[in-house]
Amino acid sequence: MCPTREEAERVLRQAKYKLKHADDEEEEDPFLSTATAARYLRGYKNENVAAKNMASTYQYRRLVHANDLGTNQDTYKTVWTELAKRNMFLAAKSDGATPPSPVLILRKRGDAFDKGDFEEYRRAFFFTLDCTARIADAELAIQDPIKQQTGQWVLVMDMAGYSSKNSPPLSVSLETMRIFQNHFPERAKRIVIIDAPNAFAILWRMLSPFIESVTREKFMFLSRSQGDEELRRILGETIWGCIEMDMVKGKEISAQLMIDAGLLRSMEVL
Repeated sequence: MCPTREEAERVLRQAKYKLKHADDEEEEDPFLSTATAARYLRGYKNENVAAKNMASTYQYRRLVHANDLGTNQDTYKTVWTELAKRNMFLAAKSDGATPPSPVLILRKRGDAFDKGDFEEYRRAFFFTLDCTARIADAELAIQDPIKQQTGQWVLVMDMAGYSSKNSPPLSVSLETMRIFQNHFPERAKRIVIIDAPNAFAILWRMLSPFIESVTREKFMFLSRSQGDEELRRILGETIWGCIEMDMVKGKEISAQLMIDAGLLRSMEVL
């Protein structure tokens, strides 16, 4: 489904109407655009549902201070602290993609969530997705406004080391999935799960009913036991190389890249 400009404009008007009637103080935010409305309509295929979810995302963005990383020191410290744990990072561009898609890699935490940890993780996770989307959009660089903000990423979840001891509570997994699914529709080009253990299968059975079919179809489960040659064939040299390379330097660079992208965004460069 490729929405027309008129359809996207109707969705945008509905979203703004819902925000006003929710007593939300509408700000000058580039998120409230015809391009965003078109993307939500592509994802939800229904104008009312697209407008409702677009308004919900706008309110969520305000809740997590999505636009003030460059000006709010508390937000900056929160995000940087979480990124410094090196569990999520932007790795590279995928092979042969036109336009190129950033590769976002999430690695399993080495420890379980402590009480109160999730708020910081949630903000950092949202920020990481938001910056990856903006980098994808910048790479896309399409001039037609109706086609802007349509950049996509490849998401790789490396589950090596996942166990029942370090797995998050179900509520955390559900909220993470909601952030990804509800606030970033039509952003994931492919979602690759690497080395999911048996313990993850239980979590997947609980989560999958809450995942929309259009998102569920993008999941791909792979294992390192398939061998390097087969995984390179499936994923492409760049994506598989990003997963297997020594990540220490790459993580530090990409964390800085995302911080820089957030600062540029706050100055309306991106």
